[in-house]
Amino acid sequence: DEIENGIHYENQQAIWKILFELCEMYNIQLFATSHSYEMIKAYKDIIIQNDYQAKGGYFEMARSPANPAKINLQKIPVFSLEEKLDNHMPVRGEIK
Repeated sequence: DEIENGIHYENQQAIWKILFELCEMYNIQLFATSHSYEMIKAYKDIIIQNDYQAKGGYFEMARSPANPAKINLQKIPVFSLEEKLDNHMPVRGEIK
């Protein structure tokens, strides 16, 4: 939960790279959560730089604007995530 806690932003890409390598080495699956724009961007950068699209997924959970009691879960393709980050669109469950 909140994987970026205690990690300087300059090291976030290195942490993601190490985590991907460890997951592959030990055949494990990792679930990480973050509301940090910088950590989400670092994740996206490592996915693209290392062609890890098949090894990782980005999911958003957000309340439905039509029904705030409902929470939607959606997998976001990495290139859609890149577009959202580049255009400063919500990536952390914000409702706009």
